[in-house]
Amino acid sequence: MALCEHHNWIGGRWRAAEGERCFERLEARAAPHEEPLDHRWPESSTSDVRAAIEAAASATQRWAGATREARWRRLEQTAQALARSLDAHELGRELGLSSAEYATHLAEHELRLFEALEMHREGPSSVGVFAFGAHWSDGPAGLLARLAPRLLAGECGVLVADSRAPQAAHALAAALESSTLGDGVLNVLHGETREAREALLATPGLAGVRWKGTGEELEALLERLAPCAAPNWELWLCANRSLIVCERDNPSEAAERIAEQAFSRAATLSGQHPGQVARVLCHQRIYSRLCEELRSRLAADAQAQAPCRALDDDLDRHVLSLWSLGVDEGATPIFGAPPTARERGRAEGVGGIVFVNVDPAGALARASRPAPVLSLVRVASDEEGRELRTRVDLGPRWR
Repeated sequence: MALCEHHNWIGGRWRAAEGERCFERLEARAAPHEEPLDHRWPESSTSDVRAAIEAAASATQRWAGATREARWRRLEQTAQALARSLDAHELGRELGLSSAEYATHLAEHELRLFEALEMHREGPSSVGVFAFGAHWSDGPAGLLARLAPRLLAGECGVLVADSRAPQAAHALAAALESSTLGDGVLNVLHGETREAREALLATPGLAGVRWKGTGEELEALLERLAPCAAPNWELWLCANRSLIVCERDNPSEAAERIAEQAFSRAATLSGQHPGQVARVLCHQRIYSRLCEELRSRLAADAQAQAPCRALDDDLDRHVLSLWSLGVDEGATPIFGAPPTARERGRAEGVGGIVFVNVDPAGALARASRPAPVLSLVRVASDEEGRELRTRVDLGPRWR
């Protein structure tokens, strides 16, 4: 088995972590003849955080002293270098996707990146160091797109990679190695340990903090770091959403759309992607037909039968708890089974589950964490569906 050892990107060079702790991620083979790759990543310590902050702070005056147009040109060059270097095979394999499946994410994120550069080409300037928590769903180009507004403004940053899928942040760091952005403008740390995260976020005088996670993760973050929280913190909720199926909609077409938006491999990573459909609020006149169409569609859907690998270690337990919750609340499962009943060959993936007759006032209908569980809720009118969506959906930003 091949071993790939990685380092942090600090001050314009690759640096081994100060401590000896590391974590490993074994990638799935894309084909039977391929040798699996064992990636070893550093677990950053407080010393690594301090080094990254110092590198960013030392670069602020030089970076902010350049014109915004000069910063824009260097970021555009970095974006082009990143787009040329991305390996769909390697990045996709980390998520359990083929190169062709991951190409969907590459195209979408690259478009978002160049749109972000144009959108923020002009604007106010600022000086300082910001902290940014990566999320596996962003991808390398998506990460740079989200970083672009602060970098263009003149700030320097410390990016903490998502340990569930660290290749995205590593790919961005590799593009920085050949770019003209400058040493220390953007630094990348691996191993999102509690020690390193709290050392970074408790740093006084940060120009901004942007972190992404589930409601439970953000609540825990604020509970531990409440004295440090400031108006420049942006906490973004990774939540699912509702879809309304109206009285005049075609049930067959709606079922096809729902299957794609809830359980597809490429678009939603088998229901794990933030923003995936988790609730269908359907008009009562076509509710039964929609349930039958969706059940038939999923029974013949190869993607639903071969889910992607679970990116969260506790996804099985979370889905099992939603199964128990649905049964306890009187909902009826029409597709899928609890994780403990699945075949051993699907141990890395968590297949989809669909409940019908879900109580709109129950806890299952309000579950917000992205997971491959879909609730079909009957509503008396299209207007009632819109009102319920407003009450249940939490939106993308959370404070």
